[in-house]
Amino acid sequence: MILLKIFLSLVIYWAMFNVIAPFAPASFGPLLLTGLAALLSLPLLYVFYRRERRRHGQEARPDYRRLGPSLALILLFGAAASVAVNNLLNLSGLPDLFPGYAENMAPALYAPPLLTQLVCTCLLIPAVEELIFRGQAFCLIRDRFGWRTAVFLSALLFGLYHGSVVQGVYAFFLGLGAAWLLQRFGTLLAPWLFHMAANLISVLLEHFSGQLAFLNLLPVFLAETGIALGLAAVCFLGIRGRSAGNDR
Repeated sequence: MILLKIFLSLVIYWAMFNVIAPFAPASFGPLLLTGLAALLSLPLLYVFYRRERRRHGQEARPDYRRLGPSLALILLFGAAASVAVNNLLNLSGLPDLFPGYAENMAPALYAPPLLTQLVCTCLLIPAVEELIFRGQAFCLIRDRFGWRTAVFLSALLFGLYHGSVVQGVYAFFLGLGAAWLLQRFGTLLAPWLFHMAANLISVLLEHFSGQLAFLNLLPVFLAETGIALGLAAVCFLGIRGRSAGNDR
């Protein structure tokens, strides 16, 4: 039943894409179509999320008072985690073993205009993915098996959803952080901000890659990776120490 509900949410998202695609202008690329599908899916997926939470006696409205003091830490956590995981993957050699993402998927994500990337990649698509993989997958698994199991399994599903090995591993580790933040704050706004910041730093680093070519020099790259790991750890500990959550 849990998998069926998660699958239904994905079907709604995919169906919106397939409804839009035949009628979209030829100039609309895959990213813009996916962003539009996300925009159209959001209201229905949010209704499903609210109904499911109410059925389990849990409030789905954001608690801004708990979130506010940790807002900057959440955003920095997402950006730092994104850089750290991406860099570690590059150092591992995994992208060379599985070049499919770099050859096929990355151009579709980073070729569109920057504004399209900012709206679709950083705002709309993370919102839908958080509703599906944290709002549905994590919460449904947690209701039955506990939050620790839910963090792992929802992150695993999130990784599998991304298809390629490289993106799957990246999404798995980012999914762990996003699920923990939902458990910590009790609102989808926390993982959405984390997810948004992670995607935003990736988009900006790619867009300005020409000006930032020095970051690819090995000593700089290693230093950048260490700093990103350190910042992610500091943010994690800062969030854990500052906010009263249910992840003990």
